[in-house]
Amino acid sequence: AIDLFSKNLIFGVGPKGFRFHCRKIDYDSDVGICSTHPHNIALQILSETGIIGFCFYILILLFLLFNLFKYNNKSLETNQKCKFLVSSLAILVNLFPFLPSGNFFNNWISIITFYLFGLYFYSYINLKKYD
Repeated sequence: AIDLFSKNLIFGVGPKGFRFHCRKIDYDSDVGICSTHPHNIALQILSETGIIGFCFYILILLFLLFNLFKYNNKSLETNQKCKFLVSSLAILVNLFPFLPSGNFFNNWISIITFYLFGLYFYSYINLKKYD
């Protein structure tokens, strides 16, 4: 993934481009086999969408963390706060950069991730009313 990123710094190779790069390289079968994705969301976004996509990824993580700490310290209605905290933590676990993960651009994983984003923004909008 890092080799692929170094060849396409700004825009990357495009979503699901890692699998085509991996087929081109010669690999030692004793070491392992070629995969369709790097099994790390941060490396996958960096290699497939480049610096531009990785900046969006970092901004999303910072937005989530900032709001998590902001609304965690406020005294709000317990039900609303609980929905927000659970959805925030679920997204952070899915997007955590240091854990192995599935293919970010896969339909099944995207369904789970974007469903959580829907729950997150619903609870975020409800909490904004209390500001």
